[in-house]
Amino acid sequence: MKASKRVDELASEILEIQKIPAAERLRIEAVIRSYKQKAKDAAEERDEALRQSELLASRCDFLVGLRDRTKAKDWAKPKRIKSGRAAAVYLLSDIHSEEKVEPSEVNGLNEYSLDICDKSLKQVFSRNLMLTEDARHLVNIREGVLWLGGDMISGHIHDELRERNQLSPLAACRWVGQRIHSGIKFLAEHGGFDTLTICTSHGNHGRDTIKNRSAGECDRSYEYDMYLELRDATASIKNVKWQVGSGYHNYLDILGRNCRFHHGHKVKYGGGVGGVTVPLYKAIYAWNQKIRADINFNGHFHDFASPRMDVVLNGSVIGYNSFAIDIKANYQPPMQAFCVIDRDRGLTRALPVFAR
Repeated sequence: MKASKRVDELASEILEIQKIPAAERLRIEAVIRSYKQKAKDAAEERDEALRQSELLASRCDFLVGLRDRTKAKDWAKPKRIKSGRAAAVYLLSDIHSEEKVEPSEVNGLNEYSLDICDKSLKQVFSRNLMLTEDARHLVNIREGVLWLGGDMISGHIHDELRERNQLSPLAACRWVGQRIHSGIKFLAEHGGFDTLTICTSHGNHGRDTIKNRSAGECDRSYEYDMYLELRDATASIKNVKWQVGSGYHNYLDILGRNCRFHHGHKVKYGGGVGGVTVPLYKAIYAWNQKIRADINFNGHFHDFASPRMDVVLNGSVIGYNSFAIDIKANYQPPMQAFCVIDRDRGLTRALPVFAR
């Protein structure tokens, strides 16, 4: 009954609308559309107002947070650290003091003479102390180690060396020994060390035989004799002590780290593209089966590098020469190495010391 009544009402309303003239109906429809648009616009304005209100509220929260935050303090200038304990390690090897290098033979890449060698050694020792003072900003360094790593002279092991060297082997040992002696006194006096330990390795050039020997190398080495004379000459310097190596390896405890020093000529490298590190790592692995070393130092290859935290290869004082061209060695400026061994952290620095 109710549905039927509602149908009758709608039918009556339709009849009434049909009685409205067409023009009037169009006007009414236009008014209705206008009110609908206004309602839609009002809803959009309301939504935009709500969005802006939320944005302003978040900005207010941010500004309140800035007002309430604690201001960071200004940083003070750092002071030199007096705690901790470390040792400075100076690598000195492959000087080849009496050998001469003519610029014309190496395309102008290098020049070497007794005068240049003298100036280079002074610069190496001076820069070593500069680097030590720099390292003392981070750790307390009261111990020094100077490694005399061999090939201090070139000797007469090749024909061209016998023909062209500026001094005979014995004279070369006296000449370079005097300068090393001055360097030791310089480090002991100005280095600020409680102890300056000098450990040695003989090289393959300072021998009086044509070929290397597996046993008794030190008995045929001019350098070994030079080390013994230097040890006696510096006996009166209170903070200097020596560990002269008579075998190929010289092991030295530095702040609890067992350090292996060797010249490097027992590592057989044939110029492979993998570099000297491949045969060197194999040698270290084999040696560690007998006596394990925490850090390894060597020279011989005239190529400064520290490929990993337990290996440091020293450069040379002589620099690039004709022999380097023959063996296709990489060019590297004349340089030695400066290292820091921290008691708690091990090897923390291995830096080049440019000789020229």
